[in-house]
Amino acid sequence: MVKNVVLKLVLAVGLVIAGASTVSAQGLVPPPKKEQTKPSKPSTANQRGKTSSSGKVKDLKEAFNKGDYKKCFELANQLKEHAAAQNYLAIMYADGLGMAQDYAEAARWFRKAAEQGDETGQCGLGRMYATGQGVAQDYAEAARWYRKSAEQGNAAAQWSLGLLYTYGEGVAQDYAEAARWFRKSAEQGHADAQYDLGVIYHNGQGVAQDYAEAVRWFRKSAEQGNADAIKVLKDMGEW
Repeated sequence: MVKNVVLKLVLAVGLVIAGASTVSAQGLVPPPKKEQTKPSKPSTANQRGKTSSSGKVKDLKEAFNKGDYKKCFELANQLKEHAAAQNYLAIMYADGLGMAQDYAEAARWFRKAAEQGDETGQCGLGRMYATGQGVAQDYAEAARWYRKSAEQGNAAAQWSLGLLYTYGEGVAQDYAEAARWFRKSAEQGHADAQYDLGVIYHNGQGVAQDYAEAVRWFRKSAEQGNADAIKVLKDMGEW
Protein backbone atom coordinates (compact mmCIF):
# COMPACT_ATOMS: atom_id res chain seq x y z
CA MET A 1 0.00 0.00 0.00
CA VAL A 2 1.26 3.44 -0.84
CA LYS A 3 1.71 5.25 2.45
CA ASN A 4 1.74 8.78 1.16
CA VAL A 5 0.74 10.28 -2.14
CA VAL A 6 1.74 13.89 -2.68
CA LEU A 7 -0.43 16.29 -4.64
CA LYS A 8 1.26 17.48 -7.80
CA LEU A 9 2.86 20.88 -7.47
CA VAL A 10 1.08 22.27 -10.49
CA LEU A 11 -0.82 25.52 -10.72
CA ALA A 12 -3.64 25.89 -13.22
CA VAL A 13 -2.20 24.51 -16.41
CA GLY A 14 -5.41 23.29 -17.88
CA LEU A 15 -8.56 25.14 -19.11
CA VAL A 16 -11.21 22.52 -19.83
CA ILE A 17 -13.41 23.89 -22.54
CA ALA A 18 -16.49 22.03 -23.71
CA GLY A 19 -16.29 21.26 -27.40
CA ALA A 20 -12.65 22.27 -27.84
CA SER A 21 -10.76 19.69 -29.88
CA THR A 22 -7.28 21.18 -29.66
CA VAL A 23 -5.22 21.84 -26.56
CA SER A 24 -2.35 24.27 -26.80
CA ALA A 25 1.07 23.79 -25.29
CA GLN A 26 -0.12 25.59 -22.16
CA GLY A 27 -3.46 23.80 -22.08
CA LEU A 28 -5.38 27.05 -22.40
CA VAL A 29 -7.93 26.77 -25.17
CA PRO A 30 -10.63 29.41 -25.00
CA PRO A 31 -14.16 28.57 -26.11
CA PRO A 32 -16.38 30.29 -28.62
CA LYS A 33 -18.93 31.61 -26.17
CA LYS A 34 -22.59 31.12 -27.03
CA GLU A 35 -24.45 34.26 -27.91
CA GLN A 36 -26.66 35.42 -25.06
CA THR A 37 -30.33 35.77 -25.94
CA LYS A 38 -32.42 38.63 -24.61
CA PRO A 39 -35.98 38.29 -23.30
CA SER A 40 -37.32 40.64 -25.96
CA LYS A 41 -37.29 39.68 -29.61
CA PRO A 42 -34.25 41.24 -31.30
CA SER A 43 -34.58 43.35 -34.38
CA THR A 44 -33.68 41.93 -37.79
CA ALA A 45 -30.55 44.06 -37.76
CA ASN A 46 -29.52 42.66 -34.39
CA GLN A 47 -30.16 39.12 -35.60
CA ARG A 48 -27.93 39.72 -38.61
CA GLY A 49 -25.23 41.14 -36.34
CA LYS A 50 -25.35 38.18 -33.99
CA THR A 51 -25.29 35.70 -36.85
CA SER A 52 -22.27 37.45 -38.36
CA SER A 53 -20.44 37.54 -35.01
CA SER A 54 -21.27 33.91 -34.24
CA GLY A 55 -20.04 32.84 -37.68
CA LYS A 56 -16.76 34.69 -37.25
CA VAL A 57 -16.21 33.13 -33.82
CA LYS A 58 -16.78 29.70 -35.37
CA ASP A 59 -14.25 30.52 -38.10
CA LEU A 60 -11.87 31.75 -35.40
CA LYS A 61 -12.08 28.45 -33.54
CA GLU A 62 -11.61 26.43 -36.72
CA ALA A 63 -8.56 28.44 -37.72
CA PHE A 64 -7.03 27.96 -34.27
CA ASN A 65 -7.68 24.23 -34.24
CA LYS A 66 -6.13 23.88 -37.71
CA GLY A 67 -3.04 25.78 -36.61
CA ASP A 68 -3.73 28.65 -38.99
CA TYR A 69 -2.67 31.27 -36.46
CA LYS A 70 -2.32 34.05 -39.02
CA LYS A 71 -5.99 33.76 -39.94
CA CYS A 72 -6.92 33.28 -36.28
CA PHE A 73 -5.07 36.48 -35.35
CA GLU A 74 -6.78 38.43 -38.14
CA LEU A 75 -10.24 37.21 -37.15
CA ALA A 76 -9.57 37.78 -33.44
CA ASN A 77 -8.61 41.39 -34.15
CA GLN A 78 -11.87 41.88 -36.06
CA LEU A 79 -13.73 40.63 -32.96
CA LYS A 80 -11.43 42.04 -30.31
CA GLU A 81 -14.31 43.31 -28.15
CA HIS A 82 -15.68 39.74 -28.00
CA ALA A 83 -14.51 37.70 -24.97
CA ALA A 84 -13.83 34.57 -27.04
CA ALA A 85 -11.57 36.54 -29.39
CA GLN A 86 -9.78 38.09 -26.43
CA ASN A 87 -9.13 34.61 -25.04
CA TYR A 88 -7.73 33.38 -28.35
CA LEU A 89 -5.43 36.39 -28.55
CA ALA A 90 -4.31 35.71 -24.98
CA ILE A 91 -3.40 32.09 -25.63
CA MET A 92 -1.60 32.90 -28.87
CA TYR A 93 0.53 35.44 -27.03
CA ALA A 94 1.04 33.07 -24.09
CA ASP A 95 2.20 30.20 -26.29
CA GLY A 96 3.89 32.23 -29.01
CA LEU A 97 1.56 30.80 -31.65
CA GLY A 98 2.11 32.69 -34.90
CA MET A 99 3.79 35.55 -33.03
CA ALA A 100 6.51 36.28 -30.50
CA GLN A 101 5.63 34.96 -27.06
CA ASP A 102 4.52 37.81 -24.83
CA TYR A 103 3.09 37.00 -21.40
CA ALA A 104 2.29 40.63 -20.65
CA GLU A 105 0.08 40.80 -23.76
CA ALA A 106 -1.47 37.45 -22.84
CA ALA A 107 -2.34 38.75 -19.39
CA ARG A 108 -3.75 41.96 -20.90
CA TRP A 109 -6.13 40.06 -23.18
CA PHE A 110 -7.16 37.59 -20.49
CA ARG A 111 -7.96 40.57 -18.27
CA LYS A 112 -10.20 42.10 -20.93
CA ALA A 113 -12.18 38.86 -21.16
CA ALA A 114 -12.18 38.40 -17.38
CA GLU A 115 -13.55 41.88 -16.78
CA GLN A 116 -16.47 41.02 -19.05
CA GLY A 117 -17.30 38.19 -16.66
CA ASP A 118 -15.98 35.47 -18.99
CA GLU A 119 -15.08 32.34 -17.01
CA THR A 120 -12.24 31.32 -19.33
CA GLY A 121 -10.68 34.77 -19.18
CA GLN A 122 -11.00 34.75 -15.40
CA CYS A 123 -9.33 31.35 -15.14
CA GLY A 124 -6.61 32.37 -17.59
CA LEU A 125 -5.89 35.55 -15.65
CA GLY A 126 -5.82 33.56 -12.43
CA ARG A 127 -3.21 31.31 -13.99
CA MET A 128 -1.07 34.29 -14.98
CA TYR A 129 -1.12 35.55 -11.39
CA ALA A 130 -0.40 32.07 -10.02
CA THR A 131 2.62 31.57 -12.26
CA GLY A 132 3.79 35.18 -12.35
CA GLN A 133 3.75 35.27 -16.13
CA GLY A 134 3.10 38.73 -17.54
CA VAL A 135 2.17 40.05 -14.09
CA ALA A 136 3.78 40.05 -10.67
CA GLN A 137 3.08 36.72 -8.99
CA ASP A 138 0.21 37.19 -6.58
CA TYR A 139 -1.56 34.14 -5.18
CA ALA A 140 -4.29 36.23 -3.56
CA GLU A 141 -5.16 37.71 -6.96
CA ALA A 142 -4.94 34.24 -8.50
CA ALA A 143 -7.41 32.96 -5.93
CA ARG A 144 -9.74 35.90 -6.55
CA TRP A 145 -9.93 35.29 -10.28
CA TYR A 146 -10.06 31.50 -9.96
CA ARG A 147 -12.97 31.86 -7.55
CA LYS A 148 -14.92 34.06 -9.96
CA SER A 149 -14.45 31.46 -12.67
CA ALA A 150 -15.01 28.47 -10.37
CA GLU A 151 -18.30 29.90 -9.15
CA GLN A 152 -19.44 29.91 -12.78
CA GLY A 153 -18.70 26.19 -12.94
CA ASN A 154 -15.33 26.25 -14.72
CA ALA A 155 -13.76 22.87 -13.90
CA ALA A 156 -10.15 24.00 -14.37
CA ALA A 157 -10.66 26.98 -12.08
CA GLN A 158 -12.30 24.75 -9.46
CA TRP A 159 -9.31 22.42 -9.58
CA SER A 160 -6.86 25.32 -9.42
CA LEU A 161 -8.65 26.88 -6.45
CA GLY A 162 -8.48 23.49 -4.74
CA LEU A 163 -4.71 23.51 -5.22
CA LEU A 164 -4.40 26.94 -3.62
CA TYR A 165 -6.37 25.74 -0.60
CA THR A 166 -4.17 22.63 -0.42
CA TYR A 167 -0.97 24.64 -0.19
CA GLY A 168 -2.34 27.72 1.56
CA GLU A 169 -1.28 30.02 -1.26
CA GLY A 170 -3.35 33.19 -1.48
CA VAL A 171 -5.87 31.67 0.94
CA ALA A 172 -5.66 30.05 4.35
CA GLN A 173 -4.75 26.38 4.04
CA ASP A 174 -7.95 24.38 4.27
CA TYR A 175 -8.06 20.76 3.16
CA ALA A 176 -11.83 20.57 3.51
CA GLU A 177 -12.20 23.47 1.06
CA ALA A 178 -9.62 21.89 -1.21
CA ALA A 179 -11.61 18.66 -1.21
CA ARG A 180 -14.83 20.57 -1.95
CA TRP A 181 -13.40 22.28 -5.00
CA PHE A 182 -11.59 19.18 -6.23
CA ARG A 183 -14.88 17.30 -6.04
CA LYS A 184 -16.76 19.93 -8.04
CA SER A 185 -14.13 19.73 -10.75
CA ALA A 186 -13.74 15.95 -10.60
CA GLU A 187 -17.46 15.44 -11.02
CA GLN A 188 -17.21 17.35 -14.29
CA GLY A 189 -14.60 14.87 -15.50
CA HIS A 190 -11.42 16.90 -14.90
CA ALA A 191 -8.70 14.22 -14.81
CA ASP A 192 -6.23 16.12 -12.60
CA ALA A 193 -8.96 16.98 -10.12
CA GLN A 194 -10.01 13.32 -10.03
CA TYR A 195 -6.43 12.37 -9.24
CA ASP A 196 -6.08 15.01 -6.55
CA LEU A 197 -9.42 14.07 -4.98
CA GLY A 198 -8.08 10.52 -4.86
CA VAL A 199 -5.02 11.83 -3.02
CA ILE A 200 -7.24 13.67 -0.55
CA TYR A 201 -9.14 10.46 0.23
CA HIS A 202 -5.95 8.41 0.34
CA ASN A 203 -4.33 10.73 2.88
CA GLY A 204 -7.48 11.60 4.82
CA GLN A 205 -6.99 15.33 4.33
CA GLY A 206 -10.22 17.29 4.69
CA VAL A 207 -12.23 14.07 4.42
CA ALA A 208 -12.33 10.78 6.27
CA GLN A 209 -9.58 8.49 4.96
CA ASP A 210 -11.12 6.05 2.50
CA TYR A 211 -8.90 3.91 0.29
CA ALA A 212 -11.81 2.53 -1.70
CA GLU A 213 -12.95 6.04 -2.58
CA ALA A 214 -9.35 6.99 -3.37
CA VAL A 215 -9.06 4.06 -5.78
CA ARG A 216 -12.37 5.00 -7.39
CA TRP A 217 -11.17 8.52 -8.20
CA PHE A 218 -7.69 7.39 -9.21
CA ARG A 219 -9.30 4.96 -11.62
CA LYS A 220 -11.51 7.64 -13.17
CA SER A 221 -8.42 9.75 -13.74
CA ALA A 222 -6.33 6.82 -15.02
CA GLU A 223 -9.03 5.90 -17.51
CA GLN A 224 -8.50 9.33 -19.05
CA GLY A 225 -4.79 8.56 -19.41
CA ASN A 226 -3.46 10.39 -16.34
CA ALA A 227 0.02 8.90 -15.89
CA ASP A 228 0.25 9.80 -12.18
CA ALA A 229 -3.04 8.03 -11.44
CA ILE A 230 -1.94 4.96 -13.38
CA LYS A 231 1.34 4.82 -11.46
CA VAL A 232 -0.39 5.15 -8.09
CA LEU A 233 -2.89 2.42 -8.96
CA LYS A 234 -0.05 0.14 -10.03
CA ASP A 235 1.76 0.82 -6.75
CA MET A 236 -1.45 0.01 -4.90
CA GLY A 237 -1.91 -3.21 -6.89
CA GLU A 238 -5.13 -1.85 -8.41
CA TRP A 239 -4.12 -1.52 -12.07
